[in-house]
Amino acid sequence: MDPSAINTLTEINLNHTELLCLMKKNATRLLDAGVTTACDLGSKGMTAIQVRDGIKKGEVTGPRLQCANAPLTVPKGHAHAMGGVCGGGADLIKLPLGLLTAAQGHPMLVELKNGETLNGHLVNCDNWMNLTLKEVVQTTPEGDRFFRLPEVYVRGNNIKYLRVPEEILDIVKEQQQNQPSGRGGRGGRGDGKDRGRGGRGGRGRGRGRGG
Repeated sequence: MDPSAINTLTEINLNHTELLCLMKKNATRLLDAGVTTACDLGSKGMTAIQVRDGIKKGEVTGPRLQCANAPLTVPKGHAHAMGGVCGGGADLIKLPLGLLTAAQGHPMLVELKNGETLNGHLVNCDNWMNLTLKEVVQTTPEGDRFFRLPEVYVRGNNIKYLRVPEEILDIVKEQQQNQPSGRGGRGGRGDGKDRGRGGRGGRGRGRGRGG
């Protein structure tokens, strides 16, 4: 507690090697304290995955880790330095669905609008962002109680945000970059199915006649 009653913020900058070393030490301390499973609620780069894989291989002493990695955010937004930056507009609309498709079988952390968190592996999803997770650790909004659930179904309209491994974000961004933009030029022909103004093509941005 800050005795001055003034909110303060201290930032500690560590390079990748220093950060990874510190995380490995903390993992060992967790196990020494009797913790057998721990949840990563957001980490920089792939450090949490590296520690998790090191534990699985016996190279690092620590508990079983469930990793969430970087949150989705806008450029210069909250936690943007951790990765998962969306360019805004169309990216923020299209990325979640593509991300959910690519993330099937991978670890994911879901925070619900009521404050609960679900940390598990994504089994499947649909176009309405309804999710099914397996091997789930549910945490209460207060963070003081945990429950293990074999499977959970989550309605998309109850989701506040998602966290997935960073490599999934890279996969989805690469897929989007390789796709055509779908925007018609002035008087150009769109690729949608809707009938545009003055032509049979999809709607472009220009007011000229479609081809």
